[in-house]
Amino acid sequence: MTKRSKATIAQKIKRVSEVYNMLLSGKSRTQILQIITRKYKVCESSCDKYISEARRKLKRYIEKDMTTGLRKRLARRELMFSKAFEDGKIDLCLEIEKDTAKIEGLYTEKIKVDNTNVVSDFSNMKNEDLEEQLKLYRGINDQMKEKINNDKKVLKQ
Repeated sequence: MTKRSKATIAQKIKRVSEVYNMLLSGKSRTQILQIITRKYKVCESSCDKYISEARRKLKRYIEKDMTTGLRKRLARRELMFSKAFEDGKIDLCLEIEKDTAKIEGLYTEKIKVDNTNVVSDFSNMKNEDLEEQLKLYRGINDQMKEKINNDKKVLKQ
């Protein structure tokens, strides 16, 4: 029996980057496993390590992007509030304050969503079950879009 050689750090980085791109493109764990195990002749556990690292990398990127975006949005709200206050538009100031509180997570409106049938692991599901879950998620997504559109209308008034 021949012993496999361990991947170098550079090879691991390249593979994690490749898996990262696959995750961004929407590939499933099963698809990634098939591609990476065939391409690099690695075992499933090694591939799972690449997937885990790529997911951590993606999570860090999203968190960083959200933090930057949050700061930018809050700074804009401060500027809008100052201008509205200078112009004596107290109602607008109150709306900006509410909006700022929503962004900061201090002020939320409850949205009733029925998610009792929501599943988070799709890897072993049949096509019929996947289609049913897709319908459920689309329904939740439609409810959220409607709520967002209503909030936008209120803010424009």
